[in-house]
Amino acid sequence: MDCGAALAEHTRMTTDTSLSTLRRRAFGMAVVQLRNARHLSQERLALMAGIDRSYMGRIERGERSVGYDKIWAIGDALGVSFLELAQQMQVEFQVLRRESDGTGR
Repeated sequence: MDCGAALAEHTRMTTDTSLSTLRRRAFGMAVVQLRNARHLSQERLALMAGIDRSYMGRIERGERSVGYDKIWAIGDALGVSFLELAQQMQVEFQVLRRESDGTGR
C-alpha cells in the first residue's frame, strides 16, 4: 500500500471509530436490539414513536444524532425507561469499543 492509500485508510478508520460515531452506532444498535426483542418492525416502532420511518432507519444505523425528546419517544414506544435504553446502549458501546480497539468481543 502506498503512503497516500495508507493515509486515506487511516483517516477512514479514525473517522469511522470516533467517539461520537461509536455513540450514535451504539444507540442505534440498542434500539434495534430492544425493537427486535419486542417483535416490532422498524416501521411500527417509528409510527409508535412519531418518527418518520426513514429517519428511524438512519437512527438505527447510527447516521443521526438524536435529541432527548426523540430518545424519550423511542423509549416510550419500546416500553422501556430512559435508564434501560441507556444501559442497552452502554452494552452495545462496549462491544463497538472493543471491536474498534481490535480486541474483538
